[in-house]
Amino acid sequence: MHARQRTAIKLIILALVCFILRWPLDDFMCNPALWHGQEKNAQGHFILWREPEKTASGKDLFSEVLSGGAGTPAMFALLGGQRYLVANILWNYADVLFHKGDPYRMVSAFDSCVSLNPAFTEAWSTYGWHEAWNLFDDAKTITEKEKWLYYGIKVYERAIEAQPGKPHALFDLGWLYLERVGDYFKAKDQFAQVVEGTKFQPLYVQDKKQLGNALDLYNEKRWDPTLYGLRLGYVYRLLGVITADKQYFHQALATYNKCLEIDPGCKDAIRLKKEITENMDKPSWLKKEQKMDAAIRKNYEMAPLHYGYPGKTMDEMITGTSDAQQLQVSPL
Repeated sequence: MHARQRTAIKLIILALVCFILRWPLDDFMCNPALWHGQEKNAQGHFILWREPEKTASGKDLFSEVLSGGAGTPAMFALLGGQRYLVANILWNYADVLFHKGDPYRMVSAFDSCVSLNPAFTEAWSTYGWHEAWNLFDDAKTITEKEKWLYYGIKVYERAIEAQPGKPHALFDLGWLYLERVGDYFKAKDQFAQVVEGTKFQPLYVQDKKQLGNALDLYNEKRWDPTLYGLRLGYVYRLLGVITADKQYFHQALATYNKCLEIDPGCKDAIRLKKEITENMDKPSWLKKEQKMDAAIRKNYEMAPLHYGYPGKTMDEMITGTSDAQQLQVSPL
C-alpha cells in the first residue's frame, strides 16, 4: 500500500472518530473553564450549571453551532488548533442568538468564546455586561437578579486575571460597581489600580491624535484620562457627597489635575474641578447631590450597602450621622 493511500485511510478514520465523538465532545469542547454540572436534559446532554433550567434545550452549545451554519469545518478548525477562528464563530453566534430573542443561551456562547480566546477583550466586556445588565433586568425575582449580578462580576474578575496587561477589564468591573451595584468604594479600587498605580501608563493627548481612527481602547494597554481618570474623579466626588468628607473631594480634584496634565484641553475635567471647588463647602449642594444619588440608586435597583463601615447597615450609618448624609436607599 502506497504512503498516500495510508495517509488517506488515516484521515478517513480520523474523520469517522470525530463524528462518533461529536456527542460526548459537545459538552466539553467549548467550556474548559466551567464544563458541565451533573444534571442531564431529556436528550441526554449535560445542562450547564450557569444556564437557567427554563431555557435548557435539547441541543447544547456546540450542537447548535454545528447545526447553525458552522458545521463540520468548525469542529475540524477546533481540533486543528484554530481556536481563534472558532471563538469568532461563537462571537457571531451570540449575536445571532440575541437577534433571535434567546439571551440565556448567549451565556454559553460568550463563555466558550472567551475560554477559547482569552485575549478577546470586547467579548469579555460584552459577556459581563450581558449578565449583569440585560439578564439582571429580565430576571423576575430578587434571587435571579442577585445571581446574574454575581455572574457578571465574576466574568470581569476572570477577565482581569486573563488579561493582566490590559486595563479595560478593570474599567468594566469598576463601572459595574459604580453604575449597577452602587458600591463606590469597590468602584474606586478598580479605577485607582489603573490611574494611581504604576502598572499602566497614561495615553497622552498627542498619542491619541497620532493614532486617530486606529485607536482601539478595548485593546489599548495605556489608560485614557477621559475614560479612566474622569471616572475615578467622579467616584471620589460621590464618596465625598455620601460621607460629607472633604478628603474625597480633594482626591477628586487631584485626579482631575492629573487628567489635565495628560490632556490639558479636557473640558470635562476643567468643568468638574470648578464645580467641586465652588460647592464642596455648601451643605445645600451636598443635600441636593445626595437626593440625586438616592434617585439613581432607586432607579437602578441598587442594594443597600455597608460602604466600609463594619457592623453597620447603610440605614444605620445614615441615621447615626449628620444631616449631610441623609440618603433614602431603596433595597434590591
